[in-house]
Amino acid sequence: MVGRLREMRCEVSFLKNADGSASFSQGATCVWASCSGPGDVHASKANEEAMTLDVSYRTNCGDNKFHELNNIIQSTLSKAINLELFPHTSAAVTIHGIQDDGSIGAVALNGACFALLDNGMPFETVFCGVLVVRLKDELIVDPTAKQEAASTGRVLFSICRGSDGGPEVCSMDAIGPWDFEQLEAAWCYAQPSARAIFDFYRNVMQRKHSVDEQ
Repeated sequence: MVGRLREMRCEVSFLKNADGSASFSQGATCVWASCSGPGDVHASKANEEAMTLDVSYRTNCGDNKFHELNNIIQSTLSKAINLELFPHTSAAVTIHGIQDDGSIGAVALNGACFALLDNGMPFETVFCGVLVVRLKDELIVDPTAKQEAASTGRVLFSICRGSDGGPEVCSMDAIGPWDFEQLEAAWCYAQPSARAIFDFYRNVMQRKHSVDEQ
């Protein structure tokens, strides 16, 4: 098994016209994420009981309207954010894939979380993304594009921090043949990476707020 995350870098408040934003990278994979809202919503989209989320992942080329990552990002945000605090409003979360050298789905989730943290959105729990692939008989976490292309199975974990502080599965997207034991092994393998990402969140946001207070 190969379980070391690539180097993570983040700059929050990266886009000046957004309420919250981040430039986030793992290795050579990079996304820009932004969040605007809560704000006004068109009457046709208004929800009397909760805030409406408009999630969009965009690549540098091709059709971005129905990208496959939108579903897991939308599902994760709907569980992680306290939407009921802002009925009759909407928030737009946009993630731009700048460079893809593997694990783009996980990096998109992590960038989105940073943008929401920068925005000050009320969380039920923070979340992160971890991709695990199977390459021959080996499991690899946070693979490069070359490793991902050669893999025989991929599973993207959307992971929330539970009430005890430990990682819990929020959503999951598996591609290729996986049996229960393999998925269980992949999940056990993803948990230390999730803890490392949550620690990175805390360090980045503490640094941001310490600078803001000066």
